[in-house]
Amino acid sequence: MLQEAGDAVRECEQLVRLSHHVLYLRGRILEACDQPARAREAYQDAVSINPGHVRSLQRLGLLLIRQGNLQLAEKILTDAVNYQPTSSRSWTLLGQALSLTGQEAEAAQCLLTAAELEQTEPFVPFYFLPKGVP
Repeated sequence: MLQEAGDAVRECEQLVRLSHHVLYLRGRILEACDQPARAREAYQDAVSINPGHVRSLQRLGLLLIRQGNLQLAEKILTDAVNYQPTSSRSWTLLGQALSLTGQEAEAAQCLLTAAELEQTEPFVPFYFLPKGVP
């Protein structure tokens, strides 16, 4: 199944050059194939095309946390929170990065914000819902 996903992303890359969505998907596949360095490059490329692509920022921040690059992770995740302040995932990841750097008070505030936002997030994002009433 991972091979099929990789094939689909390669086909998309041929059809749509320099798409942050395609680069994000490539990063996800590379992560699943245990290639974090290449995944990081894909997410960085996606963010260079669209600095506000929050999902790429989140995944990049998570990889940076895993690699121990906590200062850069904090910066990237702060960007994610600034671009989409209602994302509980971004707040959670930022809280984790802050906690690992010993900034406990700031981390607690981020995690509290994440918990509050999570209660109001829809189960399915609004952009997935059909337009109009059937």
